[in-house]
Amino acid sequence: MMKRLKRATALFLCLAMTLSQGAVSFARTEDDDPQDYSVSDVSFDVSNDRVYVNWSVGDSRTSYTVQLYSSSDLKPKHKIGTAVTAGYTAEKADITDKVLKRGAGTYYAQVTAKKKAKGQGRAASAMGAETITAEDIMMIKQNRGNADETKTSAAASTAANQSTAAQNAAAQTQAANTQNTGAQNTAAATGHWVSLENGGWSYVLNNGQKATGWFQVGDKWYYAGSDGAMWANAWIKSATEEGVYYYVGYNGEMLVSAQTPDGYLVDYAGKWRP
Repeated sequence: MMKRLKRATALFLCLAMTLSQGAVSFARTEDDDPQDYSVSDVSFDVSNDRVYVNWSVGDSRTSYTVQLYSSSDLKPKHKIGTAVTAGYTAEKADITDKVLKRGAGTYYAQVTAKKKAKGQGRAASAMGAETITAEDIMMIKQNRGNADETKTSAAASTAANQSTAAQNAAAQTQAANTQNTGAQNTAAATGHWVSLENGGWSYVLNNGQKATGWFQVGDKWYYAGSDGAMWANAWIKSATEEGVYYYVGYNGEMLVSAQTPDGYLVDYAGKWRP
């Protein structure tokens, strides 16, 4: 009887030790499972009025930092501003202000997890690149608008619905009145465009002279300096009306019923007053 009791006790202790070791082994396996703080598929999204950096995340929750660089070597000296932090569920960051401040060029975005799995030397990160053009910048500036000018924008939109013929007639009349002294009388000018060595343009009339001051090609108005070089992305003060300005865009055309890249509204005749 005593031998049986001792044998049962030994079997019980053996079973208990086995279960205990299994529990420890199971707990250790759970602890040693790596967390998925991964990041991948970094890309840029250039919309009408915003620029975003997008990425994909792993299964484990953490926040991520997005740092922009001007070079693919990702050296500190090439950083563009400070890093942006985004939560686990965001998977995107708005970098519009940084892009508008720096301007056109190639951007490199490094997205880095704020946590790292056990055994990893450093947190997971991934990089993406995108070239943002001057046209992209202009599109964003034109479409962003200004919340303080909502009523003015509505009025401008109403003016923009006027007939094309009326707009063109008003623009032509006003542009003709703002020609500087010595400017060509080039309403309905006929000639051809000539590219300059510095990347600019001049319009050569049929008499061989370069158009200067305000001149019209088709239904569009342009402005050239005394050297005949067309102006672009510039404000031009009226020579006849006090406090009136006009704006020529990136292609040299005078804007009418539109918002300038720096956020001002010109009317159907191209005028802007402070």
